[in-house]
Amino acid sequence: MNITVKFDEAALRRQIGSQVNNAVAQLARDHTAGLATLRQRYQGQSVEVIKPALIAQFKRTGGNITEPQLTQWAQMISDGQPIVIQPGKGW
Repeated sequence: MNITVKFDEAALRRQIGSQVNNAVAQLARDHTAGLATLRQRYQGQSVEVIKPALIAQFKRTGGNITEPQLTQWAQMISDGQPIVIQPGKGW
C-alpha cells in the first residue's frame, strides 16, 4: 500500500522559520532579563566578583561566555550599563 502526502513546502519552511525566530527572541529576552538582574545585584562591584556570577547565569540557560566578552560585560555590569541582547544584532 502506497500513501502519497502532499504539502506546501514553502509554507512549512515559513512556519518553521517563524517558530525558530520566536524561540530566539524569547531566549534573547530571557538573557537580557538575567543580565538586568545581575546589573541590579552587582553594580559597583569589581569585575572579578561579577565574572563568576555572569558565568553561572549563562550556564543556567545552557549558554557559555568567554573572554574577552566576559570581562567586557562584567565591566558594563559594574558600571551599571544595561546589556540588551537583540536577535540578529548581538548586544
